[in-house]
Amino acid sequence: MAKVIDSLKKLNVGNDSKPHKNNKESKLSLFKEKTNSKDGYIYLVYGTQCQDSIRLIHEISSEVSPVMGIKFSPASKDIFYSVQNGEIKMFDLREQNKLVGVFRDDSFSNNEKKTMISFDVSYDQRLIVGATECTGGDSFILFWDVRYNKSTKEHKNNLLGGYWESHMDDITDLSFNSVRHNVLASGSTDGLINVFDLTQPSEAEALMYSLNTMSSVDKLGWSGNDSLWCTTHTHVLQLWNCEDAGAYATFERRNLMIPDVDVDYIYYYIVRYHATNALGKPFLLTKCSAFEESKLWCLSIAGDHLEVSHEIVGNKQEVRDSWMHEKSGTLVTVGEHGTISLWRQKESAEYPSSCESLGKIIAEKNRQHRSKPYFRSC
Repeated sequence: MAKVIDSLKKLNVGNDSKPHKNNKESKLSLFKEKTNSKDGYIYLVYGTQCQDSIRLIHEISSEVSPVMGIKFSPASKDIFYSVQNGEIKMFDLREQNKLVGVFRDDSFSNNEKKTMISFDVSYDQRLIVGATECTGGDSFILFWDVRYNKSTKEHKNNLLGGYWESHMDDITDLSFNSVRHNVLASGSTDGLINVFDLTQPSEAEALMYSLNTMSSVDKLGWSGNDSLWCTTHTHVLQLWNCEDAGAYATFERRNLMIPDVDVDYIYYYIVRYHATNALGKPFLLTKCSAFEESKLWCLSIAGDHLEVSHEIVGNKQEVRDSWMHEKSGTLVTVGEHGTISLWRQKESAEYPSSCESLGKIIAEKNRQHRSKPYFRSC
């Protein structure tokens, strides 16, 4: 087993969920959206969490390999994105279109590159971690040290090491702890959420907790120092304390149903859970569709059930992911039409003129999945 080198060392809700009450507090309105019909992969980069507002910074285009994920640095004005061919690229937003780092695994043989499907950056921006599809029975979690990246020009192998014994299938998401920077959570289609202490010298010693969701993990994140949330490919939300044998709260797909609405919606699915108080309390972004009509809702946890905290008005696409800009209270969504939409509460929808130039992402995930318990809505 490869060891992660020494630099890593230094570095109540009830379970009986009920259908939620329709207790709407307010609405989120679309205040800016733009569509671009050009082919290819085009990325329009907006304000980071350290800024008070969202604005167009610059465009990164002409990426050949499909992009699998985009993240802002939590510690600087850098942006990272991963591509399917196994590379993670770092751009400095202070200098337009300047590529300042490429992180790749050069240890493969016979040109068998590992397909990257998720990644994360530690909150002190010392480590980058990427995860792969299951290939030949192995799924890899790979580590790089941001400070010693020289691969852009010299094509050096700056890989620190990796783990490959803790998951048996695709590793779908990774998340660093925001307080304990050396603690990493990983989720997989094998149903496991693993929590690692990266200061330990081997994978076996680093594995602190292994939580069995009894499903297929889609997304995960931290909701506290020792607590996690995850959503599954069967559209279930689970809330965990790391030391517990089971989730302390589970909300099934049937709990997403919206009562007392004009249309009897056919499809309900989870977009993402946001463990932030930017809209007053943490919320689960969900989408429901009926034929050509679709709506987005923010559902908050109220005891043993979910309730509507915000209705999002004006959505016109199948939303697949979202991001919360906490300082401005702006929810950003992206979906199958390739459109980035920005939503704010009506009473605060006025925005300065510097924020008028917004745009669209064209990005498709062409990765072929093995059969999973995943329901795709029409």
